[in-house]
Amino acid sequence: MKRIKRGILFLSLFLFANTVKGCGNSEDESQDFSGINQVGLSRSKRQASLSDRENCGPGDSRPKIRVDSSRRVETLRREMRRRDVDAFLVPSGDSHQSEYIAPADKRIKWVSGFSGSSGFAVVTLNEAALWTDGRYFLQAEDQLDCDWLFMRGQEGGDSGWIKWLSRVLPSGSKVGADPTLVGAFTWLEWEKALEKHDLRLTSLLRNPIDDAWDDEGGRPQRPTEPLEIRDIKHSGKTWEEKIEELRFKLEEMEKDAMIVTGLDEVAWLFNMRGSDIPYSPVFRGYAIVDKFNVILYISPEKQTEEVYRVSKMSFKVLR
Repeated sequence: MKRIKRGILFLSLFLFANTVKGCGNSEDESQDFSGINQVGLSRSKRQASLSDRENCGPGDSRPKIRVDSSRRVETLRREMRRRDVDAFLVPSGDSHQSEYIAPADKRIKWVSGFSGSSGFAVVTLNEAALWTDGRYFLQAEDQLDCDWLFMRGQEGGDSGWIKWLSRVLPSGSKVGADPTLVGAFTWLEWEKALEKHDLRLTSLLRNPIDDAWDDEGGRPQRPTEPLEIRDIKHSGKTWEEKIEELRFKLEEMEKDAMIVTGLDEVAWLFNMRGSDIPYSPVFRGYAIVDKFNVILYISPEKQTEEVYRVSKMSFKVLR
């Protein structure tokens, strides 16, 4: 009986919610209901500001995990001025677009203090803002210092930070980004979207955060442990068999070559495992496979005699 009553209650609430949603006679009224979230209706109607931040008022106690990133942000801005850009984009991934990354690639954590696995930071010469998803709302609020705009409850995705930049930057401003940290298609989309607001996406092959981080010191070293070669009883197929299957697929698709960038794909294709990312059996590397050649780009310390002996392939040094 209790289950039946609970089911009737849930059904009543559902019908009531849909009835209320349909009561608005104007587009504005329906948007009022869709804009309600955990930070309140009033915030959804206005832009995020520093006054929205929690535990940032006079006399408020600061969370124990809050990080004072002001000096690092100013160091980044100095590097931005040297490169003549007005804003800098900081995605949370690495040069392989991995979600879970090595400590040396955690650029958002270094510049902002936020350590979640998913986020997007934008730093201008005057402001700094961070976007993340609902998993990290509480964490980001506690970790970001009070000079950061936390865009919780604001429009997400690329459109969120692009619209924000269009409001805070003057026309003709240059928006810097490291092209190795995003896919080619994403880069072209950003470029096109920013152009609509008279903003120019600028490629910075030398990441200003990396320079600032190196100058400060303390950047984690990349692991140097050797690669593990997987036996056929574990891999199921030799790497040569996998290459031949890949070439067959390329021929079907009328393509001449493939560049392999995903770390899990590289590890699977060559039957190798590593420990470059905590809790993930992968290693930093890229591969190029065409009709006649197989080239694996890995760091020098990974190019051991055992790897040469088992793989019998061409290697290039990854820097």
